[in-house]
Amino acid sequence: MNGKQDYGALYVAFGVSYLAMALLSASTLRKTNPGIPFCIVSNVDFNPADFDFWDKAKDHFIKLSLETKENRCVKTSAIDYSPFDKTVYIDCDTFINGDLSDGALLLDYFDIAFRGDTEPPKCDVPVIGGYPVRQFPHWNSGIFLFNKSIGSRDFFKKWQEGFRKYDVEFDQVSLVEALFTTSARMISLDGRWNFMSFYSYRSKEYNQNAKVVHYTSRISFAIEKELLDMCKMIPSVPDAKKQLNEFIAMKRHHRKVKIGTYQYIKLKIKWLLYP
Repeated sequence: MNGKQDYGALYVAFGVSYLAMALLSASTLRKTNPGIPFCIVSNVDFNPADFDFWDKAKDHFIKLSLETKENRCVKTSAIDYSPFDKTVYIDCDTFINGDLSDGALLLDYFDIAFRGDTEPPKCDVPVIGGYPVRQFPHWNSGIFLFNKSIGSRDFFKKWQEGFRKYDVEFDQVSLVEALFTTSARMISLDGRWNFMSFYSYRSKEYNQNAKVVHYTSRISFAIEKELLDMCKMIPSVPDAKKQLNEFIAMKRHHRKVKIGTYQYIKLKIKWLLYP
């Protein structure tokens, strides 16, 4: 890790399943954006030298002695952990499909950048003026950009304080209030930065012009295989494979409940036919 770096990617990966996803995402970042360094913040130990895509001269690993439930506290204070002047924060459950270098240009003109969501959170927590958060515009925190300006520091201070104040599982509630009240200059990201398809195919040809594919609970068989391969390289957790299998089963169950049995069967067939 050498000196000051201008623009890089940050992953917060608490727990072995999220670490496996972050490592997989970082490997796709290296293939598509070889000039962009990355930093993984985790409470699970591993040896970066075991991964052929890891460049010890520019990539970073920060090990924290925190419980896994503290992951969003770290995420909402990401500015304190990023070794870069300009950062693209990337959720672990992603793969990188396109060029992210223009994010650095956006941060020459703006402090932060988020993608708007068409649907508000299904939550009645009162925020600004006592109105429930679902009545406000909503932004997705899966991928966002930030620099280390005074405005960015004001934003993260408010996001972190709000997250602790509301004590809600998701960080989007406090994100709404922070974006409304911060002095930071924000620009919106388009859908290419946080692309969510119904199928989440792993192959690049199916992902149009997406920069970042965010598969969330759409863990296809192709993605599952790659995650299991990553798990084999995390020897600090003896039952890593078991934990990952249980995690994938839980995520797929959530997807099935959300879209219904018929659509879920259709989804699994598509995964078999088009990896």
